[in-house]
Amino acid sequence: MFAASAFGFGMLLLDSGVNLFEGSMQTYMGFMQISLCLIFLILYFSALSLLQILDLKRQARSLKILHALGKDRASLNRWVCIQTLFHLGLPAGMGLALLTIAAPLINFRLNAEASAFRQNQVLRLCGSFGFCFCALYLVYFLAVTVISRRNLKSVIES
Repeated sequence: MFAASAFGFGMLLLDSGVNLFEGSMQTYMGFMQISLCLIFLILYFSALSLLQILDLKRQARSLKILHALGKDRASLNRWVCIQTLFHLGLPAGMGLALLTIAAPLINFRLNAEASAFRQNQVLRLCGSFGFCFCALYLVYFLAVTVISRRNLKSVIES
């Protein structure tokens, strides 16, 4: 939620139709707000990724037992991918659900009340944030999956 609000306000400051500060100061402030959003998201995904990798290392014995009981490497890799998908996405689920519900309501209210904003400005901002969030999610998901598969391979072979 903090990242979404920082991103939305930063994009709003970079919009040429909204004049809250002097031009160069507004551009600088918008850039800093978006940078703050990226810092929040990178910290969030880094912490969750590290927890996921450490959790897989703690489950090494269980994975060896599953492999000994007949689970092949492909099914264990699929299980690790699904586990990573949920561990990275579930903590953000409530915030994204709240944002998905609140954004149209706020957009409707701003369209009706404020003439300074363009029509559907909040929906554009939330859509841009969603795109950035999904891009970072994909990058971290792929990184954790590659590291987890490498760890899984070493656990099974040892």
